[in-house]
Amino acid sequence: MQLLYLLHSLTAEDEIRMKLKVSTQIAKLEVADGHAIGNYTWYHWYRHMNLSVAVREIESTATAIYQIMGVKTFLFRPPYDILNNGVADYAQKNNYAVLMWSDDSINYRRPAVSRLVNNVLKDAKPGGIVLMHDGGGERSRTVRLYHKLSLHSNSVVIGL
Repeated sequence: MQLLYLLHSLTAEDEIRMKLKVSTQIAKLEVADGHAIGNYTWYHWYRHMNLSVAVREIESTATAIYQIMGVKTFLFRPPYDILNNGVADYAQKNNYAVLMWSDDSINYRRPAVSRLVNNVLKDAKPGGIVLMHDGGGERSRTVRLYHKLSLHSNSVVIGL
C-alpha cells in the first residue's frame, strides 16, 4: 500500500483536507489500534506567527482531527522542530505536550531502502521518535522501510 499522495491542482488547504478525507479509514484504524494522533499545524510554516495565526494553525488542525478521527489530541510537534516561532508557545500554554523527533530517517531524499533502515536504526533508543515524511512525491522506499522495520522491532515510533 502506498502512503498518501497529493493532488496537484488543489490549494494547500484543500490538499490537507483531501489527505485527511482520503485517509479517514486508515486514520480510524490507527486510532482503533491505539496509535497516538498528534497535531503538526495546518500549514506548518517555519516563520514567526503572531497569536491569531498560531491559534488558527493549531485549532483548525485540532478541529479537523476531531471531525475526521473522533479524537482530541494534546500532542504537538512544531513544524521543523522550531520552538521559538510563536506556535509552540501557544501549544504549551494550552496544555499540549510538545514532542520533538530524536532521529531523522532522511526519507525525503529517497535513498536506498538499506540506507533508510540504517538511518532509522543507527541511533534508535527506547522512547525515541523517528521522523519520516509522507508527502512530497513517490514513497515506495519508505513503504518498504516499514516492512523492514517490522522485522527488527514493533516498538519504533514513527512520526509522519
